[in-house]
Amino acid sequence: MHNIAIPFITLLVGIAGHSLTQSGMEWYKTVKRPRWTPSGGTIGIVWTTIYVFAAISALLVWNLYADKAGIAVSMLFVANAALNLGWSYIFFVRHDFGLAVIEMCLLNLTNLILMYIIWPLSLYAALLLLPYFIWVCFATYLSVIIRKMNRR
Repeated sequence: MHNIAIPFITLLVGIAGHSLTQSGMEWYKTVKRPRWTPSGGTIGIVWTTIYVFAAISALLVWNLYADKAGIAVSMLFVANAALNLGWSYIFFVRHDFGLAVIEMCLLNLTNLILMYIIWPLSLYAALLLLPYFIWVCFATYLSVIIRKMNRR
């Protein structure tokens, strides 16, 4: 069951996040951003890769260590997905830079906790989440800069 559910949920999160992002794209074009802001195409490639890696990580943990990982890891993956979607909503729909930065810190906290808990079970599964952690660190920094550039 989880062999199908995990990729399906990951796909749904990706589609929903893309939809939320697209709903705010006209507004985002008016936002001051640093010159080094990645292009939309680059961001799309990065997030697609992150979602694939996260799904593989979750599948590895579930298929190999479900008895050890249990509900806690599953709930962390679900919380992480919810926070991921929450950022898109807060930033692109509500246009709240400050809350988006706080939310991204919580998102990355779940990334760190997941890597910490998964590490003893599967180094490979934990390392698959490392690009996600690094990207969210970068995106948080970018959001802080955007917030500063757009203060009124």
